[in-house]
Amino acid sequence: MKKFLLFIALGLTLTAMTIACKSKPKLLTEEQMLQKIDSMYNTQIETLGADLDDACDAKFDDLVQTALDSILAARTEVN
Repeated sequence: MKKFLLFIALGLTLTAMTIACKSKPKLLTEEQMLQKIDSMYNTQIETLGADLDDACDAKFDDLVQTALDSILAARTEVN
């Protein structure tokens, strides 16, 4: 009985190894990899660019006012 179970386990292992070895992953060339990276970057920058522009527009007035207050405070201390 042990030999039978060992034989089945060995058969399943060999079958799994044979199936796994048949499908090799497609490797990309360096040029294909760079093109893929560039396209992913361009997609992300379009999405993030719009979001960052909106965030900047929302905070711009507050940042200008803070800078103005800081400049006026520095000038007041000098005089």
